[in-house]
Amino acid sequence: MRLARQPDGQVVCDPDRRRPGRGAYVCDDGECAEALKNTGPLARAFRAPVTVQPKTLDWVREWRRSESTR
Repeated sequence: MRLARQPDGQVVCDPDRRRPGRGAYVCDDGECAEALKNTGPLARAFRAPVTVQPKTLDWVREWRRSESTR
């Protein structure tokens, strides 16, 4: 799953991989999804401060569940 950073620092899911700018990818491993709560790795990946909203974490968790059931 690709994540994108908006100009205001918010991290959003980018399933179509079309948002402009630097992206970061999260794997479908549960530990990777839970690690998003800690913004340090994402800030390094985006090379800028980031904020991850709970709805983004929920979306990644749901994506992970749907991918693992296929």
